[in-house]
Amino acid sequence: MRLKTLLLGTTLALLAGVADARDTRLKLSIAEAIEQGRSEGIISDDVAFHFGKGRRGGYGKKLGSDIANRKTNAVNKTDKEACNWVFLSALKALQDKARDLDAKAVVEIVSYYKKKEFSSTTEYECAVGNIIAGVALKGSYAR
Repeated sequence: MRLKTLLLGTTLALLAGVADARDTRLKLSIAEAIEQGRSEGIISDDVAFHFGKGRRGGYGKKLGSDIANRKTNAVNKTDKEACNWVFLSALKALQDKARDLDAKAVVEIVSYYKKKEFSSTTEYECAVGNIIAGVALKGSYAR
């Protein structure tokens, strides 16, 4: 009987740790991540990016808007590594769609985690859990 009680207690303690999932929101440097993306060949210079609400960079004609919501495995990565990776994945999705639309820029880019906007010209928002990191970006295509 003591063994069963001990096993039950141990099992419950382990499950409590899993249930106590982390959901940390980080604000990280856009410039650092883009520099990494360009040096690794993930992001190119043919599509311009303008971050922050109202920031259009002189591009006048809007060609539509979109949301890139990406997740990545955060296991065995630092929070910054996982966040930069998933940020670049979301940015690449916006870049690829801009090319499809023959747009020259993605403008007014804001973080859009859980449909809540975070607007900044210098930082993006990343959500990191025990296993997954995620970034959502919302922006408009322009020419």
